[in-house]
This record gives sequence, C-alpha cells and structure tokens, in this order.
Amino acid sequence: MPSCGKEEKEHALEMVNATEINIALREKKKVKKKKEEEEKEEEEEEEEEEKEKESSPQVMTTVIAMLVLTYK
Repeated sequence: MPSCGKEEKEHALEMVNATEINIALREKKKVKKKKEEEEKEEEEEEEEEEKEKESSPQVMTTVIAMLVLTYK
C-alpha cells in the first residue's frame, strides 16, 4: 500500500508541474500577443506620421499661396 501512496504523490506532482507549465505558456502567449499588438500600433502610428509629413508640404504651400493672394 505505501507504494500506491507514493505513486499518487508522484502523479499529483506531475499534475501540478503540468498545470504550472500550462499557466506559464498562457502567460507567455499573452505577453507575446500584447507585444505584437504594441508593435502593430507603433507601425500604424509611423505610417500616419509619414502620411502627415507627405501632406504637410502641400498644406504649407496652400497656406502660403492663400496668404500671398490675400495680401496682394
């Protein structure tokens, strides 16, 4: 009978270890997913900034032209 208790303890430890591993893997996936989302947001922000930079000279040209025409 003592061996049966020992096997149960070993099995219980294996289950605890498996549970801890699963929890760690879930946390790792969450961190990875969060990091990917942050990178995606950064890329989107960079794209928006580039679009703003591209449109900025056009806006400035238009504003200058309007000022020139207004004060002529």
